[in-house]
Amino acid sequence: MVTDWLQPGDAFGIIAAAEQFDSEFALLLKFLLYTGLRLSEPLSLLREDIRLDDCAAWARRKKGQAHSEITLHADLCAELRRHLADHNGRRVFRFHQGGHLKHLLLRAKLAYLRLPCPARREIGWRPPPYRLAWVNFHTWRHTWASWMRKYARVYVQGLVATGNWTDPRSAARYTHAVPRDEWSRVDQLPSMLGKTRGQAG
Repeated sequence: MVTDWLQPGDAFGIIAAAEQFDSEFALLLKFLLYTGLRLSEPLSLLREDIRLDDCAAWARRKKGQAHSEITLHADLCAELRRHLADHNGRRVFRFHQGGHLKHLLLRAKLAYLRLPCPARREIGWRPPPYRLAWVNFHTWRHTWASWMRKYARVYVQGLVATGNWTDPRSAARYTHAVPRDEWSRVDQLPSMLGKTRGQAG
C-alpha cells in the first residue's frame, strides 16, 4: 500500500498556493494536514463539533470507528476561529466530495509548481506532467502520520491511540518516516579516505 508523504516545503507550498484562490479550501487542506482525518470527516464537521477555547474538535469517524475527540494544532485553531467568525453555515466547510474538489487540489498543486491550470476543468484539458501528480487527499493523512512519527516521535501505539487507526498493523506503515537507529552507525563503515567520521587523523 502506498504511504508516500509530503515534505514540509511541498505541503506548505500547496496550501499557500490554494490560499491565493480559495482560502477556505486552503484551510481544509491545513485541517487534513494537522489532523490526519479522512476527507469525508472534516466535510461532515459541524460548527458545534468545534471547541475553539479548548483547541479541540469532535471527529465523526467513518468505517465503523467510534467518534472521538481530536486536538487541534494551535495554528489551525486560530484560522478556524477567523473562518467561523465570517461563516454562518452549520457545516464548517462548504465543500462536497467530487470532481470540483479534486480540481481545486490539482489547481493548488500546479499553481505551487508554477504550471498553468484553468479555474474550472475544461473539456479535453489535461494537466502537464508534474512531480506531485501522486498527491491526492489521502496523501495528507499519510503526511500527518509520517510527521507525527518523524517530528513528534509518536510511535505505533500512539498513532492508534489518536483514534485515526484501530489496527496497529495499519499504523505501523509509518515507521518508515524515521530511519532506524542502525542508520546512525553508517559512518562507521570503511571510508575511501582511510578513516571514519570522528576518527583521529
